[in-house]
Amino acid sequence: VANYVISVLAALQRRQLFPQYHGRVAVIGVGHTGNLVAEALKAIGVDVVLCDPLRAKAESDFKHCALNAIDNVDAISLHVPLMKEGLYPTERFIDQAFLQRQKPSAVLINASRGAVLNEEDVLSTFKGQLCLDVYANEPNISLPLFARAVIATPHIAGYSVQAKRRGVALLYQHMREQNVLPTMPEIEQVMPRQKLSFAGRAPHWQDVLLGIFNPLLMTNMMHTLMQDEATRAEAFDRLRDTFDYRYEFSFTDVECDMLLTEDRRVLQALNIGIVGSEV
Repeated sequence: VANYVISVLAALQRRQLFPQYHGRVAVIGVGHTGNLVAEALKAIGVDVVLCDPLRAKAESDFKHCALNAIDNVDAISLHVPLMKEGLYPTERFIDQAFLQRQKPSAVLINASRGAVLNEEDVLSTFKGQLCLDVYANEPNISLPLFARAVIATPHIAGYSVQAKRRGVALLYQHMREQNVLPTMPEIEQVMPRQKLSFAGRAPHWQDVLLGIFNPLLMTNMMHTLMQDEATRAEAFDRLRDTFDYRYEFSFTDVECDMLLTEDRRVLQALNIGIVGSEV
């Protein structure tokens, strides 16, 4: 998911919809996924604001910004579970009051659960850039919300070549432990790597990330395949089920002749391998 969020911001930077330098991003929900997102954001030089009342309550040294104090940020990235009850319910909690405090140019990324957005309030109040990977009532997603999004993907933020292999390995191990496959040997897990070549070029880190996965291309594909209302749900599921080509940053090597120092720093901080010289 962290790779996905950074790729979304890289795509938005290429469209001048997110600051090239000194951006400020609020990460709401700082569990395992949210924490990885926050670290990846710091790697690209973004100032990160953390919002997680449960962690703030449990950890005295956790630097927390209350939800009602989040404003003046360039982007909000949501990584919360869907909670209908309790001290901090998240169902439809991104509402008019929250959205009215945000910049007109703010980016809202939802890679958590579709129902954490108050859809009516988003459509009527939010003026910024909407980026969606999850939706309420999948695969029968809201067409107005989908049409409003500058980036829309079919619930694949957590999908990668490596994640799918890990899933198969966990299932295999579980079946062995439950004696479903008692005679099967333990298999060493080997993850594939990919190499991207930028021969004769000095790519910026955004070019590399969009070479790994470009969410704008997936957005265009969704808009093309989901035009027919009768087959929209089927198309959503098909796009999600057949998404099997994104490699994680840490299993990607970049081959290039030239690379600026700052681009090299960012790529290394994102655990992308580099073969090439520095400008």
